[in-house]
Amino acid sequence: EAALKCENEKYILLNMKYDQGTFLISLKNSYNGNSKKSNGKFLTTKVDNKNHGIGLKSVESIVQKYSGKMKISHNQNEFEIMIMLIV
Repeated sequence: EAALKCENEKYILLNMKYDQGTFLISLKNSYNGNSKKSNGKFLTTKVDNKNHGIGLKSVESIVQKYSGKMKISHNQNEFEIMIMLIV
């Protein structure tokens, strides 16, 4: 949905790589630069925040459960999540 809201280039890029017991996931998407944060955590920008905003929390919970690492970065045009899991 974030990529759809962009006025310029719209894209979603997913890369996955497995190498010697390490699984790497990189997800990048365009977005319009609007984001909300509280206590260092991203919040949904949707009006109905009771039924939305669980995606990143769910991913973070799974990454922690399996002792992985997750990094989120963004600028005014792009949002990126990088995940590393040892398998």
